[in-house]
Amino acid sequence: MVIGHLSFLFLGLIVRPIILYVKQPNPEYGDSFADSRLLVSGSYNQAILAIGVRTLFGIVLFGFFLQLFRKISIFDFRARGRGDTTLKLGLVPVFIVLGASLLTNFIEYTGLSQSRFLTWVSVAALPCIGLALQLIFQMPLPRLLNFTLIIFIGIIALILSILQASKSPIFFYIFIVLLVSFEKLKSNKSFRLLRKIFGISCIVLIASIFVFPYIQNLKDGEELTALNDRLGKKYFGSFPAIYIILKRFDLFRAVSDVWFVGQGAWYSFPEYVGIMRKALEWNFGTMEPNFGGQWAIHVLQHSSDTTLSSVVSLSQSSIAEGWLLGGFYGILFTYGLFSLIILCIGTMTNGNLFFRLIALYVISSNSIFEGGVIANLESISTGTRTAIITWIGLVALSGATTIRAKSVNGIH
Repeated sequence: MVIGHLSFLFLGLIVRPIILYVKQPNPEYGDSFADSRLLVSGSYNQAILAIGVRTLFGIVLFGFFLQLFRKISIFDFRARGRGDTTLKLGLVPVFIVLGASLLTNFIEYTGLSQSRFLTWVSVAALPCIGLALQLIFQMPLPRLLNFTLIIFIGIIALILSILQASKSPIFFYIFIVLLVSFEKLKSNKSFRLLRKIFGISCIVLIASIFVFPYIQNLKDGEELTALNDRLGKKYFGSFPAIYIILKRFDLFRAVSDVWFVGQGAWYSFPEYVGIMRKALEWNFGTMEPNFGGQWAIHVLQHSSDTTLSSVVSLSQSSIAEGWLLGGFYGILFTYGLFSLIILCIGTMTNGNLFFRLIALYVISSNSIFEGGVIANLESISTGTRTAIITWIGLVALSGATTIRAKSVNGIH
């Protein structure tokens, strides 16, 4: 997860500014890269320097806090500190709950019914996908069956991406396959396993390159797809797909918001703590916007550039949150909290069933990669509700399966 978070920071806060520095593009409608707010005397250089210094400061702090907190025994990721991390669970209950979650996704997609409970069940699909992949890699299954199940779950993730018009399900699937492959490789140093995992990784990465533009085009529609293709050629010539991919990593827009509106434009420290508290509340039945929506209201509305782009960023990193809170001191505070969160989530992925479900939900929401403190607290809150429902279903089905198996054995 640390590598995933740093990858998002690299693509969003390092690659994007480099493109702006080299191209110095003129802003136009729909362009996710060019930003008139950052132009000072016709150049992006001054804004890029200010943003770059704070980005580097945040990354250095992130590394420092990770090393500091990992010295605490509760965050010891080494195998000797984890004990037995295998799941005492069968695949059948997981697939049953996954099927129920897919059904609720279809019900919501067709508009047959809408409710908070259905939403909590529908978002359980991705944690169940992650759980199933962990079990498949854990079980001593025949090679063909193992490969078939991995492909089958990949198809389910693709279906979810199409139903939700979102790339998150297929991203999550790819990440979990790579994560569990890496975990298994650490516990088994055989060259044969290394080749197998390398082959699986290559397959999912190549598939993602082809699937990503398809999902994005499906989400954007014909008109926006044509616009993206034209803008992609403006930046990358014969390779416009690079623009579509980099457009997804839009952390740079949030720090651009802060550079434009200035430190303290929205919240003070006590107000930020209040927002953190509200992020953990369950807010049954309320329609209050999440932190991304509030950012759009309180920060983006102060920007003169929002009319130039048809899409606004709702990805706020700890750098953007902290900068808005209190400059360098704010970044120090937010990245300290975020480092604790990412280490907790990393530990929970190897915990008991309930904690795994929460961690898998947070990972599936992408907040751990591109969100800051508030987005992750919101994900933990929603993930806890989803985990309660999913855990009850899995335990009940697992118990029923065990009783049935014992009764069948008793008959024989």
